[in-house]
Amino acid sequence: MEEIQQKRNIKREVEEWLESVMIALAFMIFLFVFVIGIVIVNGDSMDNTLQDGQRLITLPVFYQAGQGDIVVIHRDEERPIIKRVIACGGQTVDIDFRTGAVTVDGEMLDEPYVSSQISDYDEDRMLSFPVEVPEDSYFVMGDNRGNSLDSRYREVGIIRENQIFGKVVLRIYPFQAMGTDF
Repeated sequence: MEEIQQKRNIKREVEEWLESVMIALAFMIFLFVFVIGIVIVNGDSMDNTLQDGQRLITLPVFYQAGQGDIVVIHRDEERPIIKRVIACGGQTVDIDFRTGAVTVDGEMLDEPYVSSQISDYDEDRMLSFPVEVPEDSYFVMGDNRGNSLDSRYREVGIIRENQIFGKVVLRIYPFQAMGTDF
């Protein structure tokens, strides 16, 4: 009789353990589908802030982009791009292509994260400056200004709010670079 009771206890423990695993798995799926996302940095447009191949956690839910945020942008059928928000709707951006100075609403940005100067102005490919950012839109740039296809270029242009997937909140790989120092 004691042996039968012991088998029932073991069976109950296994069932409880499996139930816990299933709940945890369902929670993880919900978390990664609806609350956070993982993206891989592709390219060097965000050097030295983010490196090619790094893995990042993003928060796509209940997020309103702000100036200085690093965001993941989905554009049409292309792979996502990762850029820094320079200006939000209603703000005016101007760029001095000689000095590399970027101003928003007449104030020059302090950008210690920029790793290279702005490339020369290419009238055929770039927007005309100054440019006013429409409401519900953003002007974004890579931190590696000499090697970044971003809002300066017509092929990217101003980013609409619905194109922003989320804010980058954590670098998780490589493990020695884990952190929020961006």
